[in-house]
Amino acid sequence: MGLVLAVLQAAFVLHAQAIVDAAVQEGVLAGTTEEGSAELAQQTALSMIASHSDALLTDLDVTTESNPLQMTVRAQATVRSLIPGYSPAISSVASSPREVFISETP
Repeated sequence: MGLVLAVLQAAFVLHAQAIVDAAVQEGVLAGTTEEGSAELAQQTALSMIASHSDALLTDLDVTTESNPLQMTVRAQATVRSLIPGYSPAISSVASSPREVFISETP
């Protein structure tokens, strides 16, 4: 029985990690467009995690760092555990340069 729980827990952790990885990547893509913002990046990541993780994650924290040239989105959470006393933590970071429009001078 313990082996079955360990295998299921590993599957939960891997699935949760994939969701968080994809969410921060989508967030940074949304935030790096010319019209993008740190708020849009955070909102996109949170929305994706909420729609794909159901009740799998707890203690979710998504943060963004932005300057005129670069955007970074970080997420960390705890995966719900099937094994008493075990609280696996996951995290992911995505970073990308921002799109900047530079007009040509005549």
